[in-house]
Amino acid sequence: MRRRFTAFDVEDRVGQKVTLSSQAQAAVRHKLMWALCPCGFLITFLTYLDRSSLAFAAPQMLADLHLDSATYGLGAGLLFATYSVLMMPGTMLVEWLGAPNGLSAATVAWGLVTALTSLVRGAPSFFAARLALGAAEACCFPGIWVHLTLFFTEAEMTLTYSIVLAGTLLSLALGGPMAAGLLLLDGALGLRGWQWLFIAEGALTALCGILLRCVLVSSPADAWCLTEEERAWAVQRKCTADEAATAQDPASMCIWRWILQWRLWLLGFCFYLVQTTFFAVIFWTPLILEAILSGNFAAGVVKHKPSPDQRVEAAHTSHLALLSTVLYVPAGLALCALAFTSMRFRERNLHCFISLAFSGAAFILVPTAMAARGAASGYALLVLAALGITGAWGPIASWPALLLAGRSRAPGYAFFNSFAGWGGFTGPYILGMLSAHGPSDGVRNPCRSASDHH
Repeated sequence: MRRRFTAFDVEDRVGQKVTLSSQAQAAVRHKLMWALCPCGFLITFLTYLDRSSLAFAAPQMLADLHLDSATYGLGAGLLFATYSVLMMPGTMLVEWLGAPNGLSAATVAWGLVTALTSLVRGAPSFFAARLALGAAEACCFPGIWVHLTLFFTEAEMTLTYSIVLAGTLLSLALGGPMAAGLLLLDGALGLRGWQWLFIAEGALTALCGILLRCVLVSSPADAWCLTEEERAWAVQRKCTADEAATAQDPASMCIWRWILQWRLWLLGFCFYLVQTTFFAVIFWTPLILEAILSGNFAAGVVKHKPSPDQRVEAAHTSHLALLSTVLYVPAGLALCALAFTSMRFRERNLHCFISLAFSGAAFILVPTAMAARGAASGYALLVLAALGITGAWGPIASWPALLLAGRSRAPGYAFFNSFAGWGGFTGPYILGMLSAHGPSDGVRNPCRSASDHH
């Protein structure tokens, strides 16, 4: 179990209160950032690599398992049901066990579940695999956040956590080329390309979980990247910040204090809406791209039509995975850029407002652009909309650090993420239902639907 350090531990280590110059303090922060952010970045990268693998596998997988659009949308979203329900107890377990034990075990578990997804044979086993994956991932994002708050201040969390979140977009950007290569293994050893995709990415995740057990540290006092004096100063800074927060609000020591934070509920709802849109885009991008390339989107249909030639089918799904990368590269750049400016100017409200307003306007213009200029212009606006959504992630994700302190920090942030996590269920499921009720089991194009009435 992770040991809790106090100011007495600091004085035991150096014999007196530690004072560092501003330059030395900046050096400590940079050391901690280089030591901790790659670990959080790796966990985030692997999480979204495993999540996005379903989207890249979908064109082949749906045909092989005879799944319709509604079943696919429901299965994609089911991950977030167990993910949201188990997030709070999972996060508190990670806080109790410490990051080296809790986060590494969770990473190994979801790697194994991802690999076993290659064995699904129909809707029931598909749903079971998605529910199990959500349970395995439940503690990861809030666990990373709680762990980082042991080392960084509220002001530093915007950039720090945004670097971690950048792993999301990098995984989606690199996941396309990786999936493209793995899908070309279609037929090797009697396995389909989508099965190789789950096996390879699951095995990679499990191996990285073992690596994380060796490099993660539980607290500032155990940071291997710092000298003895620097560790003492880091512990001292953490204790001072906690004592100041407790003095300002003694009720923060109550573990259920977060329930009374109405701003946390509002932020959770806003993030829920953001996640609803984001995950709908993630899980349906390859299928929407296929419709654009085939010309079916103009006819109001988003549905995969498998080729009888296995090699042609493998090359086609690989091509879709590569094209999906276009959506995520600019989004990753926007995430890092807005996180930096938010920290630089110490401002969150305007950053979130501009990003989300820009994204909303782009989404609204997609049907009009497709009707006037064609599917390519509509997809370009979809890229811009994703850019706006992800740009707001850093400021939104760092906001709870201003509202939570003491023992309420871990359950409060877990609640914030679990609330938002339901967006991952809502978005894909709604789009799947719309797809199932469209013409020929496809998604009805709003542009065509509108024109049909005239």
